[in-house]
Amino acid sequence: MLLLRSCVAFGLLVFGLFLVDKRWLLFDLNSLAFILIPTLAAFASVKFGKEGFAVTRGLILQVSIVGILIAFVGMLARASDPSRIFGDAGGTALLIVLYACIVGGVCHLFSGNNELKINSAPLPNRILALVVWILLTGFAMHGVAGIGAFAAASALAIFGALSIGICLPPENVENYQAALAKYLPVSGLIGSLVGVIAVLFNASDPKAIGPAMAIALLVPFYCNFASVGLRLLYPTIAEQDSSPPAPFYLGFMLLMFFGIYVALRGT
Repeated sequence: MLLLRSCVAFGLLVFGLFLVDKRWLLFDLNSLAFILIPTLAAFASVKFGKEGFAVTRGLILQVSIVGILIAFVGMLARASDPSRIFGDAGGTALLIVLYACIVGGVCHLFSGNNELKINSAPLPNRILALVVWILLTGFAMHGVAGIGAFAAASALAIFGALSIGICLPPENVENYQAALAKYLPVSGLIGSLVGVIAVLFNASDPKAIGPAMAIALLVPFYCNFASVGLRLLYPTIAEQDSSPPAPFYLGFMLLMFFGIYVALRGT
């Protein structure tokens, strides 16, 4: 019965999306791949057991956040051409969020509220899942703005400081991994705050705005990228993280997305 309900709901959703735009622009293979490939990697990390729904539910919104931040950098790369600021990069980012919400809802439906004992796959399988995530993200970064656009010494330094600050308190290694995966995304907002403050202080100097905005984007990018990687490498983290802050974090990222859009359109 649950499977039947899911199929009917999915059919109605596809039909509704088709009615919204009959040109099928809401069905983007690249955006869908960015969500489904990490989903498969999450299931592979638990030997394709039903626990994969719980693991996927815990990381899928963070995957979409990584997609949004990659699109942000793409928007900055197009800042010299206002007509291309939003364009494909912005649309792809929002489609990634849409697909992530759908996948997250399905995983929530099938995983239920029962506590699951997650049995991890052998280490080589989990390492392969992590490598798939790294390659997928690297491919997206290269396609949007080039991998070099995602490297900034200041952002890496702040990311390192946040990681060490989170890592030091726990005494148990497993708690350390879980704390890092759970709190890195939230602490990444500190990097965003630093970048926004730098943007405000350098508002009169257009050349300084770009590097400052890069910090606001890259620190949360590093944090969410690392968090998803840890969840794939150690899927048992999902057992200790029943209420991740990802939905609220995603809302903040969406507000930031439109804020950057408005700011760049005004240049």
